[in-house]
Amino acid sequence: MEGECHESGRVLMYQWKFKDLTERCSIMTEMAEFLGLKAFRFALIKVGGQDTKTRLYFTCTNLHKIGYKVAKVSVKIKGKPDLDGHMNLRGNELDHLQLFVKEIDCEWRKQETFTFGVHVIETLENYRYQLSDILFTDQLWLAAKNKLWTDIEFSVQNHIFSAHRAILAARSPTWFGSIESLIVGRRIKIDHTEPLVFEMFLRFLYTGVFQVNNHRSVNEELLKLAERYKLSTLKSLCQLAVQDIDANQLASFAMAMKPDFEICPKKPQLKLKEKTKAQLFFQKYYAVIECVWRVEKLPQDDKLFTSDQLNFRNDGAFRAGLADHPPTRHSTLLSPQHFLYLACSHLEKTGTSISHVESYIDGVEYCRMERRGEKAFYIFGRELYDLVAPSSFKFDILIRENLDNFRYQLMDSLRSVDYWNMFLLAILTDAELQVGKKNFKVHRAIISSRSPVFTELFNTSTVECVTGKVRIDDGVNPDAFKEFLFFLYTGELKVSANSQSLLKLAKKYQVESLIEICRAAIQEIDVDEISTSLIWLSTMSISP
Repeated sequence: MEGECHESGRVLMYQWKFKDLTERCSIMTEMAEFLGLKAFRFALIKVGGQDTKTRLYFTCTNLHKIGYKVAKVSVKIKGKPDLDGHMNLRGNELDHLQLFVKEIDCEWRKQETFTFGVHVIETLENYRYQLSDILFTDQLWLAAKNKLWTDIEFSVQNHIFSAHRAILAARSPTWFGSIESLIVGRRIKIDHTEPLVFEMFLRFLYTGVFQVNNHRSVNEELLKLAERYKLSTLKSLCQLAVQDIDANQLASFAMAMKPDFEICPKKPQLKLKEKTKAQLFFQKYYAVIECVWRVEKLPQDDKLFTSDQLNFRNDGAFRAGLADHPPTRHSTLLSPQHFLYLACSHLEKTGTSISHVESYIDGVEYCRMERRGEKAFYIFGRELYDLVAPSSFKFDILIRENLDNFRYQLMDSLRSVDYWNMFLLAILTDAELQVGKKNFKVHRAIISSRSPVFTELFNTSTVECVTGKVRIDDGVNPDAFKEFLFFLYTGELKVSANSQSLLKLAKKYQVESLIEICRAAIQEIDVDEISTSLIWLSTMSISP
């Protein structure tokens, strides 16, 4: 049975700790930042008297400026698992202002700890979190800043910026269309632009990372450069950055808050009276992999339905399953009829590991799944009651990054596409690598900024430095070397890192990030872990 699997933003974990809450209080946190923007705020209202309910609030502002929004917010209260769940979104037509609310009815202890999971997702197609080499983001930009193999300059109000013609042509359709004007050594004058704005523009062009500015005029000027040089992702980001919250949006937000006006006529306070204390901490974040599976009919007679294998990053794999649990003489009215599984294997070979899995049925009925097994082979399970067909299952798999230099980054997804096309089309190349009987035309700036070995080779008085031609010996396979070049040009891998050839090249050319990734992928699965997981799995049955 078919399913699908894709990356889906990240979950930010916050803890809010209270001590000595009074019977009546209304409090809120300072604004919490996300990627340099003041974005989140939490609030709590205790009315007291006959109304025993406590209301939790979460607001999100400004996130639209970087192409993001909040998909959902979960909340857990330490020692009160029955109250775990999600906050409800009010005024869901709003993206610039989002409000989530949850009512809680319970007795409060002297000390309480709330844990919030804020799931943020992308709203722009080409600006998203990607698992890639984090060193690459800065290496090429530093090459331009340090004038490593730069061959063109820009003059902006007496400020000089050095750049690489090939990168300009690869990233900008405008420059690619007039590539003959990109003459070696030429200095191009840029009028009607502030140096700060042009540096932001160049930095995005090299790194694919957008840094929103708090000044509208700066974002407007950057938008003009994005339009002039046809950088579509930067244009979309700048258009969002200049959008402010207008009166209509504020009115809609106020209407979403209307049910709470009467219960809390006073403004929530940042500082609390008496002995009450409250502190908000950012804990950590998880990347999210979303898997979706739909069944048109339910298994019967103790049978098991499974999805097709859902692959992740060439090495990791997931498979969902739905098992029938026929009634036995021990069954009761409270016995579940089905069991939902999600099997996960080899994920550590991608440089990541699983924290936990949350499942949903038809978009609702949230449940954190029970985990069995070791890191080489995990099984997550959930008991199901009164399930009807057809049904859609969604799994949010929260994962951690295990490698120092291979992590999720928010960036323009077209960056890697443009750089690899620069190689494939041999745009303004200035070096040639001979591997066996195959020649690869390359760019010194790319391979030198990525490898200390190539840096030394092209910055010393050698024949290779003068001619730009390098012979790669040691019986290297040309196809493996091309995959190695793909990593140098993009910071990503399109094949499995489980390759001794890739590891050998990474070591020879001292590409530390690739060494990390290959070592993680090549490690053998621990037989002890597999056997432990299988024995543990056998205990994951539906109890009578």
